[in-house]
Amino acid sequence: MADTWPAGEMREGIRKVERKRESKRSGRTVYAYKVPYRTPAGKQTSETWSTLKEARAFRDQVRSQKRAGILPDYQAGEVSVASWSAEWLEAVKTSARDSTYRTYRAWLNRHVIPALGDSPVRAVTSSDVQRAVNRWAKTLSPRSVHLTYKICCALFGTAVEAEKRSKTPCRAIMLPELPESEVVPFTLAEVDALEEAVPPDWRLLVVLGAGTGLRMGEMLGLTWDRIDFKARTVTVDRQLQKGKLVAVKSKKSRRTVPLPARVALALQAHAARFPRRPVDAPDAAAGTSTAELVFYRVRGGRVLPVCQSTARDRFKAACKAVGVQGAPKVHTLRHTFASLLIARNVPGKRIQAWMGHASFSVTMDVYGHLYDDPEGAQSAAIDDALGVPEGSSGVVGPGPLTP
Repeated sequence: MADTWPAGEMREGIRKVERKRESKRSGRTVYAYKVPYRTPAGKQTSETWSTLKEARAFRDQVRSQKRAGILPDYQAGEVSVASWSAEWLEAVKTSARDSTYRTYRAWLNRHVIPALGDSPVRAVTSSDVQRAVNRWAKTLSPRSVHLTYKICCALFGTAVEAEKRSKTPCRAIMLPELPESEVVPFTLAEVDALEEAVPPDWRLLVVLGAGTGLRMGEMLGLTWDRIDFKARTVTVDRQLQKGKLVAVKSKKSRRTVPLPARVALALQAHAARFPRRPVDAPDAAAGTSTAELVFYRVRGGRVLPVCQSTARDRFKAACKAVGVQGAPKVHTLRHTFASLLIARNVPGKRIQAWMGHASFSVTMDVYGHLYDDPEGAQSAAIDDALGVPEGSSGVVGPGPLTP
């Protein structure tokens, strides 16, 4: 390869460039030789050499490292987003709950892979992700777009950790604005009406949900050994998923909540109707095949856990019977629990702990609108703290304030 090709042109992996500052200083044209290549993390970079001989030696070194597998040959074997998604899902399957794995798999296959699947992982740019988000926004709700983008962020985040690329493309992405949706809890009258409207077998579900704030899976996975009538507490560390006892969704979800007297009485009444019996509910963590679940059903001589779909259907029918407006769910009982605590001025951090929220901000995001903030309350609080001078009514007229 002769040193006669024009500046700026690439030949056999080497680009000839002019060093303008040195050319100006010396009064003649000075050239250098740049060898572009990619790091193991996929970052595009280059090395510049003063002589063509040095540049050739470095180029040959890079090529030999590619052949030896020290540097990935990105041109010879790209890892596509679709291929990386499959590999990533296998890791998710071993570390996440089955429901989480199914959700990730479904949303990847439906939305992420159709938009980005054919692209090399290292080649996806922020503009590509933005175009994908814009595409999703045409057919999905804002919340669904946010969920899809969250999965996309996790996918590329692990690609960075695996050195498939140097940094994530999920940066400075404009997402559709989420609509403001305020939870509407049941009133106490509605809770009483629902308790009467559901079949007797399900009355405890209503009282337990409104009185402890447990999620439906946590209620259906509650066992008698987690209830301490003497200490008046309920320990929440498991939930029922597909007929099996599994750990609750997060570390913060593991909690101990108070057991109100009304809930304790409802539990005792339920126990009289459904005596403690071993239920066919495997608990892999404890290494047992049965557990004494509070809620169970008997089918063909077998004692089985209750299906979540059955609980939903019974509760939905009760809501319709008592004329509850909107689209209430069993989860609305959990909102009711929080609203009752807020109405009685229970500290927000205590509510967060009993609800099992990941952070206090989550509690406030969901239930902040339920806090009563009458006009002037802030000023009154400051006056209570700082005091008002003697002889002053505390009323400031329209004139200017004077010291």
